[in-house]
Amino acid sequence: LSISAGQTVAVVGPTAAGKTSLLETFATLLPPRSGSLTIDGFAAGRQADAIRRLVGYVPDGVPAWPAIRVDECLELFAAAGGLRGPGLTEAVGRVLATVGLARLAGSRCDAITTGQRKRLLLARSLLHEPAILLLDNPTAGLDPAGVALVSQLVNDAQSIGRTVVASF
Repeated sequence: LSISAGQTVAVVGPTAAGKTSLLETFATLLPPRSGSLTIDGFAAGRQADAIRRLVGYVPDGVPAWPAIRVDECLELFAAAGGLRGPGLTEAVGRVLATVGLARLAGSRCDAITTGQRKRLLLARSLLHEPAILLLDNPTAGLDPAGVALVSQLVNDAQSIGRTVVASF
């Protein structure tokens, strides 16, 4: 499989067909079972950290979030990814606005709805302005406005040359 930079690819298949495993392999969360994986010239087996800096991953399931604020949660992920100071604050504000959660920045993660948690996952994936978005069943648990948001994010990604791989 070869996916060009800026291309949008939909992976469609039944439950248990391997769609999630494929995306987790692209995100370097799983090692390739056979063959090799190279993303933007980086080999997954030897340069997984470099690949992770390129990728924003949204898993299918919505995790149980800790009892911290939405903005604090994103600040932790941003800091873990190397963002500091004003860049960190700007990134958190930008992604919260992008996914429509700015008004919930001070809300506790464990107190927001499933759809808002899915939006939080989308926000997390965008913090570092990745070149590649991996979206695993991205509209699951979202209301019509959330589905429209995902569609807009994919359209925006295409317009700026971001690669998107989404499973459905």
